[in-house]
Amino acid sequence: MIAKLEEYFTQQFNSSKRALSGLGPLPLASLIQKKRRSSEDSGEPVPDINHHRHWQKVLEHVCGCQLSTLPSPLPESGTILGGTVTLRGNNLSLACFHGINFRSKSWALFIMDEPNITFATEAQDVTRRDSSGTHIVQNFNFHLGHTVTQERKNRHMATICKVSRGYHMPPPFTSIQDWFNYAFSSSEIKDFDTFPHVKPPDSIAEKKLSKHYSHDTEIIFALPSLQLQLKTEHLQGQQPPTENDPKPEVDVSFVTEFDDHIFVAMDAEVMLFLHDLVTSYVKEKDKVDARLSQGMKGGKSPDSERKKITDPTTELSKDWREFQCKTWHMEPTVRLLSWAGRQIEPIGADNILKRLGFSHARSTIPKWMQRGAMDPLDQLLSVLMKSLICAMKEDGKKQEKGEEKKNM
Repeated sequence: MIAKLEEYFTQQFNSSKRALSGLGPLPLASLIQKKRRSSEDSGEPVPDINHHRHWQKVLEHVCGCQLSTLPSPLPESGTILGGTVTLRGNNLSLACFHGINFRSKSWALFIMDEPNITFATEAQDVTRRDSSGTHIVQNFNFHLGHTVTQERKNRHMATICKVSRGYHMPPPFTSIQDWFNYAFSSSEIKDFDTFPHVKPPDSIAEKKLSKHYSHDTEIIFALPSLQLQLKTEHLQGQQPPTENDPKPEVDVSFVTEFDDHIFVAMDAEVMLFLHDLVTSYVKEKDKVDARLSQGMKGGKSPDSERKKITDPTTELSKDWREFQCKTWHMEPTVRLLSWAGRQIEPIGADNILKRLGFSHARSTIPKWMQRGAMDPLDQLLSVLMKSLICAMKEDGKKQEKGEEKKNM
């Protein structure tokens, strides 16, 4: 389903580009197209922007700028720009079926209760004795359990479960609500049978959602309420670094707090099931990416296209930054989900991470959170800020023209 949706939106995007091209060449699009053609002719790949310098051009627009909402112009230096992104919900659930369609015998449920994500960034041009550049401070906070008034003691706020339907095939479903009810009927999600809210609550179709399915549910992982705080400080020079320059350092502070233990199932079968499920989804995604890339760039040999297909993790690893973890606090304990789990001494998570191969978790976890979540959010806020400043400048020019016409 995801592959079909992705293919549909890709086709719509390409058709929209063809329709807009009839209006005339766009300056930015033509420039990018020329760069791509020159790189393809020379056989060299287009250089990736891996320095993550998002705020330099925005700060240039602000220096000495006169905005209509301010009585005086902004200073030439020292202005702080930034923004905040907040994502909050009551429940975030994902069902991944282990098979070719929704009628598979087993599937996995990934459930988080009361997730809350807050990202804030600040950028400022600074001048120091030894160097000058742009100083950027980013804060990423993730919480499970944001409803303070509700009692959350001895309650799992996030679970990964294996669900098995038994030997009977599921009945034919005619609505999205029926599928939600079938996939999540064994979970304890509030109001899951009324999501999505498409029809009135008093409709007949809504009343049919109370059907109970006798699914077998096994908990693989269970997490308590937790708080995660990641802070990074970047000092970027006036010019992007070259290959001969030392990598810019990023100071990292990573602190986590768990209200209880992390519970893990003792059954090796469910662990193998989760491993096979994730592996099958990754392999299927790679196949879809290969088919889409070959379909979008027709006329070239499949062998040459396969060489250009890169793994997303490889693209993320091309980062010209050095991460230095100054503060590290991650000390959750792990208990086993069994009748004797409370009687066994809890195990430290650091020992488990080392046995799983995460010998450098102190640098690996903050690094991938920075690259996968914080960098895209920082770029989004910088683009929005630049658009806002340009719009305010245009309003100021229009007001000046209007005042000149009145004086004339």
